[in-house]
Amino acid sequence: MNTFNLKSKSINALFWSALQAFSSQGVTFVVSIILARILSPSDFGLVAMVMVFVVIGEAIINSGLSQSLIRNKEVSNSEYSSVLLFNIIISILIYSIFFIVAPYISDFYNQPLLKNIIRIYFVVFIIKSFSIVQNTILIKSLNFKSYFVVTLPSVILGGVSGLFFAINGYGVWSLVYSAIIQSLAETIQYWLVSKWRPNRDIKFSIVKSHFRYGYKLTLSSFINAILSNFQSILIGKYFSPKLVGIF
Repeated sequence: MNTFNLKSKSINALFWSALQAFSSQGVTFVVSIILARILSPSDFGLVAMVMVFVVIGEAIINSGLSQSLIRNKEVSNSEYSSVLLFNIIISILIYSIFFIVAPYISDFYNQPLLKNIIRIYFVVFIIKSFSIVQNTILIKSLNFKSYFVVTLPSVILGGVSGLFFAINGYGVWSLVYSAIIQSLAETIQYWLVSKWRPNRDIKFSIVKSHFRYGYKLTLSSFINAILSNFQSILIGKYFSPKLVGIF
């Protein structure tokens, strides 16, 4: 690719990336304002209590492998396929762990409802793991137009479904179902938009080589998740979900 084509592709990618960010944030902002009029601060607070675990779980599942794939100039189909299978296996493992420890997290916050919230909400780990590679390929190829085409409808569908459930009295479950529907919509669209398909040439030695680079990013994301949500953890532990939601 010559310099002119690279520059043109970069400008095009910047445009679609900015459009995606502004439009998605705009939809999320509008939906959040409406939901705030329908749901209570306690509903938002209950979800906020588990968000630190969501961030940690997603960081572990990805394991920095996406960044490692992006940095490599040439990536084989075998590498993509191996990383996809690894992500799916790890996501199921992480979900299983959180499924088991959900009662203990619930006891820590003294909020019995959190057990079921965790066990249902965290299904997004498994759903998202099926599209991590497709997402990586779009970013690696600077195809942010397709990224926009996938993301915006998913955000809109998730927001509309959240409003529907909230209006019909589902309370905190409106936020949970909204997240699951948005993740499911994204994953399905990634498979429809992406031309890449995995093969059977799976080599976990390939994953190991990418992990040697990615684990540092995973550790960084893990620490950042703890520090960024430390105040929410403390407030959730010693105060009510309502206060967490307001915070």
